[in-house]
Amino acid sequence: MRLRRLRLAVYTLAVLLLLGGYGLLGTTAGFYFLLRTVNTYTPLQVSVASASGSMAGGLDLDRLAIRSAGLSLTADRTGLRLEVMGLLAGRLHLARLHMDNINVSLGGTTPGAAPPLPVVIDDLRLTRVAVNGPGDRHSRFDSLHAALRAEDGVLGWDRLSLYRDDVAVHGDGQLRLGTPPRIRASLTWSREQKDKIPALAGSVHVKGDTRKLTLNARLTQPFAAKLQLKAHDLIRHRHSGPGDQYTAPGHSTHGPPRR
Repeated sequence: MRLRRLRLAVYTLAVLLLLGGYGLLGTTAGFYFLLRTVNTYTPLQVSVASASGSMAGGLDLDRLAIRSAGLSLTADRTGLRLEVMGLLAGRLHLARLHMDNINVSLGGTTPGAAPPLPVVIDDLRLTRVAVNGPGDRHSRFDSLHAALRAEDGVLGWDRLSLYRDDVAVHGDGQLRLGTPPRIRASLTWSREQKDKIPALAGSVHVKGDTRKLTLNARLTQPFAAKLQLKAHDLIRHRHSGPGDQYTAPGHSTHGPPRR
C-alpha cells in the first residue's frame, strides 16, 4: 500500500512539474526566465529589445542579439515557435525560426562548443543576411530557407534554397564533424540572363573529407559540360630539393602533357 501511494505521489509530482513547465513556456515571462538561464549557465549572452507571445504558441522578438567567443549575431526581427514535447525527448525542436535583417560577425577565435542538446528546425527562414569575417572578408545573401538538424556531431540541411541577386541555389547535404570532417552535398544552381551574359545553370555534387574529396560538376546552360575533380589528385607534390615542384595529374614539368 505504501509503495502504491509513493508511486502515485511521484506520478502526481511529475504531472504537476510538466504542467507548470508548459504553463511557463506559454507566457512571455517564461521566455525571459529562459533567457536569464541561458545567460547564466551557458557561454552565450542573449538580449532582446522586446518580446511578445510565447515560445509554445509563437514568439516575436525585436532586435535580438547573440554573442559568444568569436561570434556576434543581431537580427531586427525574429519569430519562433517551440515544440514543447521535443524537450521531453531531449532535443531542442523549433517548428519555425524566421529572422530578418541579420548581421553576423565572425572573430579570429573559434566559436563556442556545439549545443548540448540536438537541434531540429523544421522551417528556417533568414532574409537580408550580411556576414563579416576576419579582416575585410564580407558576404551577403538575400534569403535562405531550409530544414536544419544538428545531432551527434552531424549538421544536416534539407530543402535548402539560397538566393542572392539573380543567383539561386537549391539542395541538401550533411557535414559530419570529426578528424577529418566529412561532407556530402548535392546542389543545383542557376543564374538569370543579365546584360550580355546568357542564363547559366548546373549542378554540383561533393562527397568526402579533407584527405579525399570528390567533386562532380555539370553545366546544363547555355551548353552541356561535365567536370570531375578529386582533391587528392589535384596537386601532386614531388620532392626535388630546395626547388620543390608541383605538377597537375597527368602532366609533367618537362615536355607536353601525357596522353
